[in-house]
Amino acid sequence: MKIKKIVNLFFIVGYVGAGLTVLYFNSKLKSSLQKQLNINKSHVEELRQLQSKALLQSYEENLEGSKLTFESLRLFSENLLSIISSPKVKYGIVILFTHFDCASCVSRELRIWEEVWKKFSFQDSVKIFAIVETKQIQLESRGVISFPVFIDVKRSIFSKLTIPHGHPVVILWNRENERVIYCHLAEAGDENKSFIFQNKVLRFLNWID
Repeated sequence: MKIKKIVNLFFIVGYVGAGLTVLYFNSKLKSSLQKQLNINKSHVEELRQLQSKALLQSYEENLEGSKLTFESLRLFSENLLSIISSPKVKYGIVILFTHFDCASCVSRELRIWEEVWKKFSFQDSVKIFAIVETKQIQLESRGVISFPVFIDVKRSIFSKLTIPHGHPVVILWNRENERVIYCHLAEAGDENKSFIFQNKVLRFLNWID
């Protein structure tokens, strides 16, 4: 009888041990799979970010050299045309943004170019201005910036330049040949890119060394 009990106990212990072993390895397997899943998600996110940056860079490169004509500007703002029609004006620094754009990106670009405006507004050869799509955005910009803000109600400029939603755009525009010299799409969390573009423009204008 004792032997039978011992045998039964032996089998019970064996079953419990086997069950615990299975649970242990299942737990290890689940943990390993979760780690692999997290790694895969990380790779996917990195790939998505790289693809996004590549698309933005491609857009910037394609826009540089394209035309932004006086006629297209006349379509939505005679006031803007009067500002840049002076023979003294050679270049325009244009900031374009909508309510769809990254709010922190818009705030950063306005702050950066407001500083430039305050420092170099005496320069008659360059005009800084913003183009927005609604009156509300124009009103919200007051007190934040002191350079002019114009409304493109019909989105004629935004459509012509096929500006993607989500990213405010800054361009350096040549008044004489009506072409875009440089283009910049602001990115969330990438303040360095914005300052690099600012320095690129200021060097082109010979405003900094």
